[in-house]
Amino acid sequence: MSIKIPAPTIPVPNPLHQFASYTYALSLWWLDTDDYNAISSCKDVGSAMAQPIPKSYVLAEDSGLYPGQRLPGTAGLNYYLSDVKILTHVQPSTRVGQTNDLSCSFVITEPYGSTLLDILATYSIQQGYNYIDQKYLLQIDFFGYDDKGNQIPTNQTELYRKRYPITISEMKVHVGVEGSTYRCKANPVSYQALNATNCKLPRQVNVVASTFKELLDKIAEDYNKFYAEEVALGHRQLASTLAFEIDKDIADSKITTPATMPLSQANPNSQDLTLGKAPFRFTFGEDINNIVQKAFAACGFFVDDQLGFGYNKAKQETANLGTIVNTYKTTCQSLVQGVAGNGSLVTGIKAYDVARGKESYGFTFKIHQYATFGGSHTLDTGQFSDARPYVTKLYKYVYTGQNIDILRLDIDLNLKYYTAILAYADNIAAAQVTAQSKNQNQAQYVPSSGYALTPSFLVNTLLPQLKSTPVIAPTRIETIVQDMNISHGLRGQAKSIIGMDVLKSKQTTPADMLTVKLDIVGDPTLLKQDDWLYSPSPLASNTYNSWDSMSQYEFCLKYGHLRMDVMPVVVGLQINTPIDADTEYLNTGLVFPPMSRNGTSSSLFSGLYTTTVIESTFSKGQFKQRVDLVRIINQEYNEKTPPKVNSSVVEQSQDNQRKSN
Repeated sequence: MSIKIPAPTIPVPNPLHQFASYTYALSLWWLDTDDYNAISSCKDVGSAMAQPIPKSYVLAEDSGLYPGQRLPGTAGLNYYLSDVKILTHVQPSTRVGQTNDLSCSFVITEPYGSTLLDILATYSIQQGYNYIDQKYLLQIDFFGYDDKGNQIPTNQTELYRKRYPITISEMKVHVGVEGSTYRCKANPVSYQALNATNCKLPRQVNVVASTFKELLDKIAEDYNKFYAEEVALGHRQLASTLAFEIDKDIADSKITTPATMPLSQANPNSQDLTLGKAPFRFTFGEDINNIVQKAFAACGFFVDDQLGFGYNKAKQETANLGTIVNTYKTTCQSLVQGVAGNGSLVTGIKAYDVARGKESYGFTFKIHQYATFGGSHTLDTGQFSDARPYVTKLYKYVYTGQNIDILRLDIDLNLKYYTAILAYADNIAAAQVTAQSKNQNQAQYVPSSGYALTPSFLVNTLLPQLKSTPVIAPTRIETIVQDMNISHGLRGQAKSIIGMDVLKSKQTTPADMLTVKLDIVGDPTLLKQDDWLYSPSPLASNTYNSWDSMSQYEFCLKYGHLRMDVMPVVVGLQINTPIDADTEYLNTGLVFPPMSRNGTSSSLFSGLYTTTVIESTFSKGQFKQRVDLVRIINQEYNEKTPPKVNSSVVEQSQDNQRKSN
């Protein structure tokens, strides 16, 4: 079994800083269904970025770049695109689980008239489908200029072009004598897979499985069977389909400690008392993403091989607390297609289901390994994992003399923060206390010392040399009793429930003790493309999946954006500070710490953070971003040792940087 470790990187600079000045151009394309399917079918990043859209047309823009590619029926009509905002939640959260939360908004202005909806409705009728299902592509182009005002050749800037296939979810129209404005909200087309009408189980499913892949394949089999039956009954013309593509090491992982069925559920006609395996029970309306999370919490890849408790005392006590723990990340592919009653696959524009008045989709959930830094739970073996070799963005703020990015910085301290740990992992407490039930019902594995493996205990006992290290966000533990939201359906298995508890703890990082909000000048490498433009296959994406050998810097140099679905975007933040001391008798103003370098000292707020939310705004010719960060806990202890870096990878990255410069 292979648990991937990210390749070390060097920080990725904002590529727009290389130009004396720059600007952007916005365009909104009417995206043909075949063009959309072609983009979404790409298996890797390179093919998706290069995929043309020959059958699509420009509906609105702000620069007049595409006068010959206007949507038929709009000749002579101008629709102006402005005020684009792209919101990307890139880190798992309790609201969306181990996936992303992506959305955008924009404004279309039509001078004098109000013809936009008429045009869309008329053209969609000609194409034979409902205009509400229409897909669009939001495109952002960047242009640079040298210090003499000459435009940089486009072959040097088109690398940073961004494309977003979207569906409009809301449109507010204001009509006046001056014309009309259309304020739109949109989501990725791929998020049809996460729509409440598509991502729920249509009926209860009980599954007995030995591996992670077997469990999810049985879920997909029942889902597909249900909608095939709906077609047979005449409730729809085309059946939606569900499939999973899973990282091989996760797919082959065994379901841990398969539970036996209780006597009350045994077959009364059986000739003996041999009990089969208890099934996972997933109820009607349960979210597919939630099912994937429960399956992952029950597989050995996570619970045994990484959390390392597995009721194996030797493995628990020797677990490497500096390891990087890999969870998973789910991205979605939604192709316009459906299965007819005769079993044939219908794709593209023909996949419009007249009976329901909407398109049919084939959904594929793609499950990748996802590296995490800093333990968020006392059962997390990565309590002291070192994120320093993976700093992707480096920002230096006040009194550094090197700030070229930050416009504003705000820090939030949540002094009520604590890490919640389940006190009891069994649904039903044992009627008689035994060694096994006692082991299952404890909040965490307690070694022979009698203390839990919390960071404070480890530092004070095993690493006393770090005892005096000041920590800006110390860990606090609070035990809680059963949380039915995470234990339902897991057959009462303590290991699986604790696995869910660890995942939940990792998903609550935006509510951690120390968070930072940065306003920065716009950076196109922070405009997410994975899971927006393309959803790479965990089995066939050779380039995208090479994150254990190709650094973030090397990937970004080649494709113009960061990978955000294999690991968090780690940000290094440096804040220097003098001491304001006007009271001394010479009244010379600021006094700098005597032992500091360059006359300043680094604030305790300096350090490493992971990115949770990126809000990108294009308005009135300005491109700005708001970046929300959360501090990686326990990092202060790592600063006492040199970072572990693969020097050959870093040297290669530095050589690439010199060549690009």
